[in-house]
Amino acid sequence: MAASTQAAIVNFDDVNASAGVVAVPTNYGGISWDSDQFGIWNSTGNGFYPAGSSPNVMLANRLSSGSTTEAMSFSFADSVTFEGMYFATTSTVGNLTYDLLLDGIVKATVNVGAAAGYYASGYAGAVDQVTINGVRGYYVFDNVTYSAGPSAVPEPATWAMFIGGFGLVGGTMRRRLRASVRFA
Repeated sequence: MAASTQAAIVNFDDVNASAGVVAVPTNYGGISWDSDQFGIWNSTGNGFYPAGSSPNVMLANRLSSGSTTEAMSFSFADSVTFEGMYFATTSTVGNLTYDLLLDGIVKATVNVGAAAGYYASGYAGAVDQVTINGVRGYYVFDNVTYSAGPSAVPEPATWAMFIGGFGLVGGTMRRRLRASVRFA
């Protein structure tokens, strides 16, 4: 398998959120934030939600719907390898999960514990959407880490087999031509 490209880490720190929660810029970090319930929040000095990297985090407000559980998603224009992200929740939210999807099909589910920390996906396949599932409440996430999806460019070993195959076919065809030509 080809070596993976360098990971992109989306940490929200270049957005001015000093006045409170601000809207997520369109396609921020190469990601389509599919919910208007996401906002970038400055968590500096707030012990309630320790940030994965100071000062800003993504705040998810899960209180807007009438249901007790809710799913919120973000997606990528092209498939990526999703490596993980930092989570922090309140005790009222409890445990969350996040699903990794490709073309609407769940490929892996990651359990997020109640403790703040980085939760690696452990899945090396391609995905184009991440859906966070859990009960109503607030939580934050940070350091969304992903790298470009699998490359369509053949690896050197593939090229060697391709060229070797042409050589075998060409050699076989040449032998057949010699065998079919006879002089009387």
